[in-house]
Amino acid sequence: MKRTFLVMLCLVLLTALPSIADTFGRGVSLGERVPISRITSDPASYLGKTVAVEGTVVRVCRTRGCWMELAGDKEYETFRVKVDDGVIVFPMSSIGRVATVQGEIEAVHTRCNESEAEKKGDCVEKRGVYYQIRATGAVIE
Repeated sequence: MKRTFLVMLCLVLLTALPSIADTFGRGVSLGERVPISRITSDPASYLGKTVAVEGTVVRVCRTRGCWMELAGDKEYETFRVKVDDGVIVFPMSSIGRVATVQGEIEAVHTRCNESEAEKKGDCVEKRGVYYQIRATGAVIE
């Protein structure tokens, strides 16, 4: 009887404890979360704006922890979160956890690398563009 009571008490206490969250950089001060799908559907309108987004972490840079990818609110949608190398380091243990990230939306122009230029004989100045959030802070639940 005492054992059952203790087990039940422990379960109640564990569920009553607040969830443990890790804060990175400056954390998140914005209250409103912009859905990732809204940004990806019209990224040009968000360029240079500071926003907060939320999603499940699906990938993290294995080398330096300098970026992570969040699952968007639509199926198969992801969004890259980039930080300055060494300023914020996202741990691999973040995968599967929910992250709220704050930062500025930026465009990244991709270019040919040297081996591509050698194969083609020349290099196209801009091959494409993708959008990401340059994070100043994050909270990972």
